[in-house]
This record gives sequence, structure tokens and C-alpha cells, in this order.
Amino acid sequence: MLVFPNSDPISSTERSEIRFALLEEMQVAVKVIKTIVLDSAMRPILAKKILKANPWSSIHHPNVLNIQGFGFFPCQSPTTAEVPSPSRSFALISSYMSYGNVIRYVDENPEIDRINLVRTYSGR
Repeated sequence: MLVFPNSDPISSTERSEIRFALLEEMQVAVKVIKTIVLDSAMRPILAKKILKANPWSSIHHPNVLNIQGFGFFPCQSPTTAEVPSPSRSFALISSYMSYGNVIRYVDENPEIDRINLVRTYSGR
């Protein structure tokens, strides 16, 4: 079960938002895709398709976060306020990274060896 300690998203764009959550005491990021909104009848259909054809879940690489799962998040954003309440936005669940992405990490750690970071990310 996902537990959201804070109701506010960590970051948000017009199309998606990232929320911090706990999944069985593991820190995870929940990416809610605002543009994929489904009613209760469509959710099981999408779930089957995702399980069948999800390339992200089969990728195993040290520089790619593993997907922990997916779900359907209640529509609460202003962009989906007109959507009926039983509808849900599609959400991907992955490991939580405290800096969010490499750009923010470099911005907040200016002393970092950027050449080594590029080598690490390129797999060399």
C-alpha cells in the first residue's frame, strides 16, 4: 500500500507531477500522468496492456531506475478538475531519488567531478 506523507507534489508540470510516497517503508516516486485519465471501466483494460507490453520493467541497467509498479491516482489537479471524481490518472512508481535528476544533483553539488559523472552515465 502506498502512503503519501505529504499531499503536495514534489514537482509539477502541465502534463505530470511527481509525488513522494512510501511503499512498504521503501521511498518511491509516483509520477502521475495528468493527460491519461481513465474511468473505472478502462483501468483494468489498461492494466493488462501495461503488464503485457511494458519495456521499462524489463530494462536492467545501473543508470535506469527500475519500475516498482503502476497505479491510478485520484484526479485532483486544476487541469483535471472538470473530470468526474471516479476517474483516475495513470501513475508510474519508481525508486525515489532525493535530487530528482542529474541536473539538480549537479546544480546542488558544484564540486562534483563532472567528467567522472559523464563517464558513469555513459557506461564507460
